[in-house]
Amino acid sequence: MQTLATMFLGYKRPSYLEKVERLQGNAMAIGLLEDIIPIGIPTFIDYF
Repeated sequence: MQTLATMFLGYKRPSYLEKVERLQGNAMAIGLLEDIIPIGIPTFIDYF
């Protein structure tokens, strides 16, 4: 779950997570995630 959150919040890219063995999959799947997940500055909005 932590890996998924890290990836979808933009903190680390799928290719990096694969490199450090936090994400497993074939090259096509990793490439697809790289294309789908936008590149940007991680933002954490807190409404307290």
